[in-house]
Amino acid sequence: MAQKSSYTDIVHHIVRDSEENLSLNEIVERLTQETEDNPPKNARSTTRSAMRNSILIQSVGRDQFSWMPRLLKEARIRVTLHHHDMSEHKIHWDTDALLMLWPSFDEPETRREREDVTWSLESGAQVTLSLQEEEEVLFSEMGSVLKSWLEEVGAKAGDDLVVVCLEPAKHHFEVVFQSRSERNDKLIGGRNRSVKRKMEEFLATQRDHVAKPREIMASLVASRSYHDSIPPQSLSNLLPEGVVERYGVRTPEDEFDAEAKPESKVIPFPKKPEEGEERKESDHHKSSVALDIPFNTGRELPDEKAYLEGLQMLHDKGKITPALAIHVLNLSRICSPAYALLSQTSEYKTEALDLAGQAVVASERRIAHGLVESLITGGEFAIEEAIADYLEARSFLARALWHGGSTDDAIEQAMHCFEVDPEDPAVREDLFVMLFDTDRHDMVVRLLESFPGASVTEELYHKALAELLEDPESREAKKALRKAVSHNDWLAGRFLGEDPKKAKRSSVEEGTAYEAAYGFLWRREDVIFDMLEEIVLAKR
Repeated sequence: MAQKSSYTDIVHHIVRDSEENLSLNEIVERLTQETEDNPPKNARSTTRSAMRNSILIQSVGRDQFSWMPRLLKEARIRVTLHHHDMSEHKIHWDTDALLMLWPSFDEPETRREREDVTWSLESGAQVTLSLQEEEEVLFSEMGSVLKSWLEEVGAKAGDDLVVVCLEPAKHHFEVVFQSRSERNDKLIGGRNRSVKRKMEEFLATQRDHVAKPREIMASLVASRSYHDSIPPQSLSNLLPEGVVERYGVRTPEDEFDAEAKPESKVIPFPKKPEEGEERKESDHHKSSVALDIPFNTGRELPDEKAYLEGLQMLHDKGKITPALAIHVLNLSRICSPAYALLSQTSEYKTEALDLAGQAVVASERRIAHGLVESLITGGEFAIEEAIADYLEARSFLARALWHGGSTDDAIEQAMHCFEVDPEDPAVREDLFVMLFDTDRHDMVVRLLESFPGASVTEELYHKALAELLEDPESREAKKALRKAVSHNDWLAGRFLGEDPKKAKRSSVEEGTAYEAAYGFLWRREDVIFDMLEEIVLAKR
């Protein structure tokens, strides 16, 4: 290696050229060896600094570091086509797509590579894409082959391309078309929640640093959040509001609805603190959102009708904004999703929790008001939908408490939801993830035995995971894992990175749902994968 290379470049070459993950000590040792004629004053500090400011070198846990392009192998993302893509015959790249296709797109010039990439289409054709830039917008021309294929499959705005990284070193990818009408939004929603949890974990480590979207994406790739069979939505749709505002990220949904969002003249926006201003905890009773919205009592527009109208507005408007939520609350005070949205966008912890609590109160009032009105008027009230609304609000409060550090309170709320409807997959997912994260493995097993609702795959794999986390070498853990694998070996193969071809339909469906919701839990500990591989090989 030429001595003229900077220490940072040398560190990058060391990690890039290694076929295995390296510890910090190993990188420092190799840096010292390669710079013996002109060593850095503090090799350890120099190494840390080089890695800290790089997207290409990522921590994979347990003091191990890897090269980003290698981590991308078999990762998959979802590229949603938008109106401007179809009309201009260009694909405008979100951060997640950019990092997968061109990992070093935003690195310093000495390390930046923007080579053409190859897409293998379902039709068998191959397409070459070039990264182009115009007024800081990064895009690729579709070209005649890709354009013809999209026309052939009937692609339109809102449809997806699922992109799988086959050979990162050769810039080779597989692309599968997925229409908007055929995709499973419920499973995608589960993946969105899992990715958001990982994102929040990463952001919690950043202290005062506001991470850039590419830094967030790199951390998600390193945690294997994009290696599940069902990729989440594009990254811009999942980023916290603060990141979006800081870096001017434009979410793709903006393209689906160009109408101006209604502005409220009754309730003001949540205020942001002035520079240098800190919100006092003693002011927690004060809210930056005026919450004294009067009930809609007019008979021309009963509460339930107003609620449904507001809910439909939230669903129809593409990108949901605080302005829209406020407008909806002026239609119906019992529209709990609007409170939940305002909670998500609040910059104050106490206010966010207060709004989350009001989402629950609003859902309870909807049930009470609807039942009373149905008795008075003799009309029908959809109690099941109202309860679902209530559970969603309670679950949101549980997650808000969880992310705020109130784990016991969060579990209490999640447990309440579980007791109301143990068969709801989203409710079970929230509770079981919280229990696993707080090492309450015995509680997981007791709940699975006491309540119905889980699929056989979920029940067996949860019990196996609980035993493995307690003691991976124990007889009970091995027995539970063998039982789980025997019931659904398709899922075991998926966890090990295989792509099993033959399996019962029920195994695939249950396995896909489980992987989307809980796959990240299984990938946290290497010892779990070692044990899983041992059991699978022994079975074969």
